[in-house]
Amino acid sequence: PAYRMVTPVTLLHARLDPHAALKLPAAAMAFAYGLKGTAASGAADLGPQVLLTYDAAGEVATFAAGAAGAEFMFGTGTPIGEPLVYGGPFVMTTAAQMTETKRRYARGEMGVLPPLRA
Repeated sequence: PAYRMVTPVTLLHARLDPHAALKLPAAAMAFAYGLKGTAASGAADLGPQVLLTYDAAGEVATFAAGAAGAEFMFGTGTPIGEPLVYGGPFVMTTAAQMTETKRRYARGEMGVLPPLRA
């Protein structure tokens, strides 16, 4: 089935050549998650398994790749102000949803993610 997002969301998988630069518009909330290589983003460094967040509406996220280039995920959107319930890798909006999600996971209804091979 097709699902509609409550608010517009942008999710990108970016790859930058060595020393390349990129500017991306950030909505009220944005993040970058490093996968490979390195990039400078403002005063922060983005590398593998590093999460950077941007929370000023209208901010522009800038990236300048290092000598090996960079690969990262970038997401941005407008928060909808719902409550959050955290449980392991899951995030839901109510305790009842979290309980049901954990039950579905335990029953094997959510598929399998094999380990990432380097």
